[in-house]
Amino acid sequence: MDMELVVNAQGADLPATLTLPDGPVRGGLIVLHGANCGRRDFHLYRHLADILPARGIAVLRYDRRPSEGHNVSFHLQAADARAAAALLRRQIGEAPLGLWGFSQGGGSVAPLAAATHPGEFDFLVNVSGAGLSPARRCVMDSPNSCAARASAPTSRNSPTSSISSTATSAVRSASPPRRPRSTR
Repeated sequence: MDMELVVNAQGADLPATLTLPDGPVRGGLIVLHGANCGRRDFHLYRHLADILPARGIAVLRYDRRPSEGHNVSFHLQAADARAAAALLRRQIGEAPLGLWGFSQGGGSVAPLAAATHPGEFDFLVNVSGAGLSPARRCVMDSPNSCAARASAPTSRNSPTSSISSTATSAVRSASPPRRPRSTR
């Protein structure tokens, strides 16, 4: 069942669609946009609303704040996510609530929203987020950096290798320790 709602977020009314399960709500998911796909009817977001409610997950999709010719800061997008969370929380009660972010929404906005509001979100899903800070991405994307990477042989000391090993280390350190197998 779709409900048309409005996320009231720091001076902006953001049109939203909440898709609820037919049965009990087991959890809620807020969809956060990539940089270039800010409408709630984007096919990826619609797909989530098509498949998750059958599994008991409510999906809230909202239009990204209008940019009026400039970028919307990550902090403002995180505040919008928090306003969306308040709206969804009123609809789903105490069920687990999380953020599903695509690209910029997953790599920058979702972690910022969770870090600035500890305990508000039960889980985060990052789909195609860069895993680097915006400043580091700018350095990696600069013409000189791109040219250097293109002409450099692949080695353990390449920027790509460094990023890959850093990401692998971060995942390992964040993963729960493995329990020893029983010898029974």
